[in-house]
Amino acid sequence: MRDLTALRRLQRHLRMEPHVSTFVRSLSTVTNPVEATQSPFSPIPFLRGLWTAGAAPVEGSASFPSAASPVVRGFASAANGNAAPPAPTPPPPPPPTPASAAPAAAVGAAVESASQEAGAAAGTPPPGPQSALWRSFKLALGLTSAAAIGAAGYATYAYDLEQMEKKVNELRQWKDETSGPEHMLANAATTVGEQYLEARQNIEQQVQSFSRPSSEKLLPDLRPGEQPLVYTLVLDLNDTLVYSDWKRERGWRTFKRPGATEFLEQLAPYYEIVVFSDQLNLYVDPIMDRLDPKGCVRYRLYRDATHYTHGKHMRDLSKLNRDLSHVIFVSGHGAAECAQPENVLTVQPWKMDTNDTALLDHLPFLEFFARQRPSDARAVLKSYEGQDVPSAFRERTKEYKRRLMERKRPRLLPGWGSSQS
Repeated sequence: MRDLTALRRLQRHLRMEPHVSTFVRSLSTVTNPVEATQSPFSPIPFLRGLWTAGAAPVEGSASFPSAASPVVRGFASAANGNAAPPAPTPPPPPPPTPASAAPAAAVGAAVESASQEAGAAAGTPPPGPQSALWRSFKLALGLTSAAAIGAAGYATYAYDLEQMEKKVNELRQWKDETSGPEHMLANAATTVGEQYLEARQNIEQQVQSFSRPSSEKLLPDLRPGEQPLVYTLVLDLNDTLVYSDWKRERGWRTFKRPGATEFLEQLAPYYEIVVFSDQLNLYVDPIMDRLDPKGCVRYRLYRDATHYTHGKHMRDLSKLNRDLSHVIFVSGHGAAECAQPENVLTVQPWKMDTNDTALLDHLPFLEFFARQRPSDARAVLKSYEGQDVPSAFRERTKEYKRRLMERKRPRLLPGWGSSQS
């Protein structure tokens, strides 16, 4: 059993080093033919003979140089399961006699042959017909896969789902109208288009489940008695009430816009105030706790309430559970992030300007709007489209007062002038 285990270990080493295998086999036939004949299937006696070859060579055999002893001793140590370091190298044997010159020459020839075989094994064999065919097949498969991926990417970028359905229907019609080789081509194209369309529909359904608002009713019903009277003022957070800035030496910092707290406190009696942000609640809540210590904001909506489409978190005001004719959305980004642009009141975005008064400038307009209670907020906002709302409101207020003064001015009787000559 011990010899069998050692043989298996030696076979593993010989498979890893083919040139060593040739060298050892040549030595086994030249150095000690007697032991090799007695045990042709076991290398243990041969290796043990090599271990003491320098001290007691077998009669009629050639002693080999001590330079090959470390390699052979390593195999003998692995075969015997002995991990201890080998014994000191014995002194070199005397020069070979003429009787042993022939075996020594045979050993040299065997070593040279083994070196040539190892060099041939290290080189790359010339490609045969099968290897060239296999490389051609892999190249064709790679080009086909790259073309399919590129076509699918272009179709996804250039066409939406409805347009792709029209394209697939055109392919189906083409398949029904053709025959012969053209029908085979149309059938293959239709099959590929249908598979792509089905995969894209499944992917978009999965994406939409994460990109749509978390609920169809983002806000609870109004309190009793508030339904026909209360207007809802929806406020954006970033660049409208606050501004977040990052610098290497201090990281992220959030700054309050001048007049933001006063803006909330003055409008709280007139509106149901809602903050609708595209950020997570972990970002919004700490900011609002400091920005609104009196609790003027009734509700807070976060990123999960937005509709993610075309790389933007859009605010869909139709999901608020409120009458859109009584909703105003105040944002520094305008209609770019709102699905109902007719409900947007655009303010100048704030970028750390300490002299900014945009929020306070809008207070007179919003207070007058809440007092007048127009039937549809969208019609009023449309009348200010393309204008600076605070400036236009001041001009309209002056014109209204001027007309009111003219109405109150007493009229003179006919024939009476303002002056008598």
